[in-house]
Amino acid sequence: MKQHQFFNPKLARHEIATIVKYLLGTGFHKSIKQAWQLNLTDISNIQKELFLAMYSKARKNIPYYAARTSLYTECTAPDTWQEFLGSLPIVTKKILRTENEQFVLPKKAWGTTYHTTSGSSGTPIRVWVSPTERAYIDAILNDWYQRLTGMSAHSYPPKINLSGFMTPPKGSVELYWSAFLANEHFINIYNLKQDNAQTLYAVFNQYPKAIFLGYASAIGELARIMGDSMQDIKNKFVAATTSEILTPAYKELIETNLCSKVYDQYGSQEGCHLAMQCSMGNMHVHPLFGIIEIVDADGQPCKDGETGRVLVTSLFRHTMPLIRYELGDEAVINHGNCQCGLQWPLIGSIAGRSEDLVITPDGRRIGYLNFHSTKDLLGIVESQLVQKAPNRFIFRIVLSQQAKHNAELIIQNEQRILAQIRNRLGYDAIEVSFDYLSSIPRDDRGRGKFKAVIVDMEV
Repeated sequence: MKQHQFFNPKLARHEIATIVKYLLGTGFHKSIKQAWQLNLTDISNIQKELFLAMYSKARKNIPYYAARTSLYTECTAPDTWQEFLGSLPIVTKKILRTENEQFVLPKKAWGTTYHTTSGSSGTPIRVWVSPTERAYIDAILNDWYQRLTGMSAHSYPPKINLSGFMTPPKGSVELYWSAFLANEHFINIYNLKQDNAQTLYAVFNQYPKAIFLGYASAIGELARIMGDSMQDIKNKFVAATTSEILTPAYKELIETNLCSKVYDQYGSQEGCHLAMQCSMGNMHVHPLFGIIEIVDADGQPCKDGETGRVLVTSLFRHTMPLIRYELGDEAVINHGNCQCGLQWPLIGSIAGRSEDLVITPDGRRIGYLNFHSTKDLLGIVESQLVQKAPNRFIFRIVLSQQAKHNAELIIQNEQRILAQIRNRLGYDAIEVSFDYLSSIPRDDRGRGKFKAVIVDMEV
């Protein structure tokens, strides 16, 4: 099995970006490490300072807020900043999609780039992030990974990534890529099958310690194909899942076959919040990252133990600050204390994103295929992939008004989608039909939540 190309441009860019983020993030390391010792008073004071600084700049510099100063008034009583935050308008996904560029700092820092959300709750959204902000996120995550793996505080913990970030070129049978400078392996999630278990074991056994990172479904699929082959080395590893709900079934499978412990994390591509699971199984909201509110249908704070809508407010994002942004998720509010000793805010169970896994003829299970097939395509308001057979798919698409009259763009998008599906699944005998709709139906069983991929076939 081929390991990687002699030169992989995307991997090279990732290694350079990793080094830049590490250098830019060194100034944050002390405060990030001290955050684990904060008490409730410390947290309130620090969050007040961060929020007021972000809010003041947003009112002056971000077009959306600057044009609505009657709604986003000055905070004249800093000591009651939390009540003030709770009085501000809620920003919905519809608002963010419609006014996307109005939420962005007009004069961006050099090196500022954007990424798009997964579209798991509808249309992908463009999110702008400066190099310093990316470095801050990286520093917080790597600090957590260091704690989970027990690695030195002065080095990146070895990471084994399972996501759609790295994709094989057409006709490739690559199984993994090595990013030596970043101390990472990227596993090809489109080539997870039992025939490769022995090769993967050899890769994993190189590490004295490491952490598996990625979609819960992808790490779960890796655990399934590895079977019991990791039993003699699995205690060297932990895992941290993201982007999907870590179900009890996935948790049991991963901890039985792949590693000593799996931890969940709850964030979003919008980058406004981050919750991390502790050793006791509770989810703690990182106080330096953002603020989570859980409110009822009327926008009022839920009571302890109640399920409500998740609102998030960024504390460090000045390029694209989001204030009381509604993610589209639901969570249980938790005002209790945790026996782990950490005094960060808690949240209970999360009803987040979920989608089916596409099933290939050779038994592989592939996640997030809709997102990776439509990423950055123009004119698509919303899309949904439906698998009817191992090699037959329906792509449901809602076009923008402009795109409806652009036949050339529609043809280009269809060609790109078909090529992406073939490349990622690894075979050309695929039939894709395109169904253009005015809107995509929601699943009533999911209380109206959007599902990006549906498998509707007999397995």
